[in-house]
Amino acid sequence: MKRALVSAVIASLTLAGCDAPKSESANDVIAAVPSIAATMPTTVADPAATAKLRTFVGRDTNHDQFVSSAESAAAAAKIFDAIDTDKDGAVTSSELTAARIALGLDKLPGSEELIAAADQDSDGQLTLTEWIAAEAISFRAADRNGDGKLSPDEWRQHYRFLGSGPQDLPPKG
Repeated sequence: MKRALVSAVIASLTLAGCDAPKSESANDVIAAVPSIAATMPTTVADPAATAKLRTFVGRDTNHDQFVSSAESAAAAAKIFDAIDTDKDGAVTSSELTAARIALGLDKLPGSEELIAAADQDSDGQLTLTEWIAAEAISFRAADRNGDGKLSPDEWRQHYRFLGSGPQDLPPKG
């Protein structure tokens, strides 16, 4: 249960459904991810831009009423890059804390705990590969029918703690 909570909290920053080798830098991986999410400034400089990528509407870049794993992966890579303010290819506790404060997510479990839960090599920071692996767990859990994309209902049921409101979801129809 605790691991699921931690994965869900990390997912509050982003979701993902792709994989990347650990040896690549974040910039190399980002270049390989489909360029379907809007260019985003750093999290702290413009939290509203990052926050939009955490919404259903912000993720559904082709406006087909679904968030695909590719759309989610593109947003995940951009959010990771925004949080990695020193551009060293890893998110540290201090970078994650700054992003969480900027996004108003500082009431959730601490950054150290979130990083420890997803830190596969126990070095106290998250690489893009580790970030995406943690996000993929959450994406797959949200994708209840296993079709590789999230419907508005799947999004709503899984990510309700993000505070998504009617403005964040497409109209029911």
